Amino acid sequence: MIACAIAHRTLAIGRELGAPRDVHYSLHYLGDCALYRGDGKAAASWYDLSIAAALAYGNVAEAAVEMEGFAMALAACDQPLESLRLAAAARSREDAYGFDGSGVEFWARFRERYLGGARETVGPSAEGVEAAGRAMGWEAALTMVSSLAPRRGDT
Repeated sequence: MIACAIAHRTLAIGRELGAPRDVHYSLHYLGDCALYRGDGKAAASWYDLSIAAALAYGNVAEAAVEMEGFAMALAACDQPLESLRLAAAARSREDAYGFDGSGVEFWARFRERYLGGARETVGPSAEGVEAAGRAMGWEAALTMVSSLAPRRGDT
C-alpha cells in the first residue's frame, strides 16, 4: 500500500526534524495500515508507540484515539475482553475531550469490524466489560496498554 510507504517516509522525516506531531501521526497511520491488513500484532505495536508519541507532546485527546486503535488491534489478536475494556476506557477519555470519531468513515468501519466482532464473541457480558473499562481511569488504562503491548522486535 502506498499509504504505508508514505507513513514510513513521514516517520523518518519527522524523527529527523524532531517534529513530534509528525512522528505521532505517522505512527498512527502505520497502525491503521496494519489494522487494515488485519495484522493485530503489528497494529498494536504501532499504536502503542503512537500513544507514547502523542503523550510526549501533551496530546492526551489523540492518545485516547491511539488507545482505541490499540484496543481494536487486541480484537484482531483474539483478545476480545481486553479489547472491549480498553476501547471503553479510550472512548470515555475521548468523550471527556469532546472528540467524536464517528464521522471518520474508515475508523467507524474499524470500530464495527473489530469492536463489533469482540462484542459478538463476548456476548451478553460485553456491557459489563465495557462498563468496567469506562470506570477504570486513564492511568490504569495506560498501564493496561503497557502490559499488553507487544515487545519491540516481536512484530
